[in-house]
Amino acid sequence: MDLIDIYNRTTQGKTIPFCKCTPDVIWLLHFGFIACSAKRPRTAFSIPLLQFHYTLWQTTTVSTSGFVKALAKFLDKNEVKSDPNEPDFIIAMDGNYQQQHYAYASKDWPTNSQYPPTFLPPSKVNTSEALCEATNVHVTGVEDPCALAHKVADDTRDDTTWQKCDDNGLFAGACQHKIPLLYANVYKSGEKLYYPISILGRIVSEFPHSRIGVLYDIGCQLETHQKIQQIQQRLFFFDRQSDLMFGTSVFHSYVHKWSCQVKYNPQLNKSWGLSDGEGLERLWSNLSPLISSLRVSSRLHRLMAVHNRTLYYAACLNQTTKKQKKELGHLICLEEQLEAEWSREGLSAAQVVAQANIASRLSDQILEQQTKVGDPTILENLTVPQQDLLLKIWYLKTDLCRKFLALIEEKQPLVCEPMGSRN
Repeated sequence: MDLIDIYNRTTQGKTIPFCKCTPDVIWLLHFGFIACSAKRPRTAFSIPLLQFHYTLWQTTTVSTSGFVKALAKFLDKNEVKSDPNEPDFIIAMDGNYQQQHYAYASKDWPTNSQYPPTFLPPSKVNTSEALCEATNVHVTGVEDPCALAHKVADDTRDDTTWQKCDDNGLFAGACQHKIPLLYANVYKSGEKLYYPISILGRIVSEFPHSRIGVLYDIGCQLETHQKIQQIQQRLFFFDRQSDLMFGTSVFHSYVHKWSCQVKYNPQLNKSWGLSDGEGLERLWSNLSPLISSLRVSSRLHRLMAVHNRTLYYAACLNQTTKKQKKELGHLICLEEQLEAEWSREGLSAAQVVAQANIASRLSDQILEQQTKVGDPTILENLTVPQQDLLLKIWYLKTDLCRKFLALIEEKQPLVCEPMGSRN
């Protein structure tokens, strides 16, 4: 249960002994918390927090959404993991086998260098394929009922559909915010294990010090394979097994045997939160208009079309980067204006102290904002002053555009449009 206080939202140090004799709501009230639901509450707020909100509501106008956002931002800075072994972030992986390409449509063969940045090159996938095939020798004859229920992994079941295709589909990985991270092109096969291994290997190498939660349709088989690879030390990230935690996607977990459901269903285990592993379904829906045209296009055109559509999809979901850059430009402009004002007049001792405090807070805000913005490609070859100047120009241009559009709206005359018999 999530216990949210005015200082933190962790259950660390709080153990509430529920029993069947007394309703959960009464027990929570005894310990100073108000439950969010009458039956089986999963979240509760402390009484001091609600009293604080009530006082704000009496004295000023505060929207509920604004209060929640401010509280979340404040609690995020003070958050302490209740379990140090929980993952730092969660990824979901899934395949789509409608995004096929007919072999007769084109005979081009894209090289590794021609693959878009969102796609793993074939050389990386082939390396993982060789490692997985070496492991399969040791498990020949062992039938996994969970893997057998996963039909797209069996080439023979869909041979009549796939025999006329060279590219049979796409396999992708996405973060828990549904932003696609990587693709692997499925070539003349079903959903083989080396596709998730390839994507997972790339992500593990990019985050060498992070714990990663992995949600996959057959996450149980993926973890078993990882353990075998760890014993044989074949996998190129076998030393990172302790940093990986596996689960099954929620909608697919019910076809697994009961023992797998209990062990891998994210709704039945801790550390997964509300992540369900089904975030890629929205991506597949967004890519569905491309299916018919890309089946008869060239192979390279298919890859580039999926890549460009993915960038647009991710940009629509994630507007955070633009907002952070604009805010950083605003802070840098504000710092420059304050320095110009302070340099023009003599200041008293109290004003100097206030100036130092303001400058310190502003510097901290700029540093925090720079951390949020990160180091994008466009700023890589620029010096720090050049980066600040570019961000200031970005902010001023955005602000000027906004004011210009507002001025046009004010001066634009009213237009009479006929509506039926009236204007």
